Amino acid sequence: MCCEVEPTLCQTYAYERFPGAAATPLAPAYRPRQPQASVLHRVVRENLLTFLEQGILHSASGEGYPLYVDKELRSYIACGSPALGFARIRCPACGFERLLPFSCKNRGICPSCTSRRMSEEAAYLVDMVLPRSRYRQWTFTFPWPIRRLMARDYTLITAVLGIVIRALYAYQRRMVTAWYERVDRARTDEMLAMLATLYARGALTTNIEARYPLALAREALAHALRPERRGKVLLTMER
Repeated sequence: MCCEVEPTLCQTYAYERFPGAAATPLAPAYRPRQPQASVLHRVVRENLLTFLEQGILHSASGEGYPLYVDKELRSYIACGSPALGFARIRCPACGFERLLPFSCKNRGICPSCTSRRMSEEAAYLVDMVLPRSRYRQWTFTFPWPIRRLMARDYTLITAVLGIVIRALYAYQRRMVTAWYERVDRARTDEMLAMLATLYARGALTTNIEARYPLALAREALAHALRPERRGKVLLTMER
């Protein structure tokens, strides 16, 4: 019936993704970021050298701010500037080209890059990392003097992280032990069977630090009680 009433309209439909697509408003055109026009960028750009010099004058060692602070601020000034590098993007269908300036990809002072990284990280955690079950988030905070030391010394960060992980694992082991003693035997058998199935399928893995035969059970127990232990200690049926 449509072809009898409005044949030209029906011919238009053949070139549309859906009837009326050509009459819909166009999508907003891409507008590149202009961080140089923001107040934050102007403040950092105009006062960066003075800020770094004051850091050198007021620091006890005369070294100024850490290197990563200098690098973060300087890369933010260069963020979105075509003069400092860009990618050339071309549509293979229509031949349209556009120049895309490189971003600083920082996670500190740059609002645009920080927001994008936060969104990408959140999407990755929700889609790929976090399981579809209940989970718990742990947040550890430290006094400001310790934070400043950790910001300067990566070995200190590694040592503190090891202490935090060992404390967290010890707490979890206590909670599991209390749960195991509280529930009935049928519930524990069900849980152990489920864990065995997950291990067999490869869905769960564990870090095994050492294996001992049954004849060396005392040595295995002593190894398991070491405070620096990072993995499981297994007893095997070997002699």
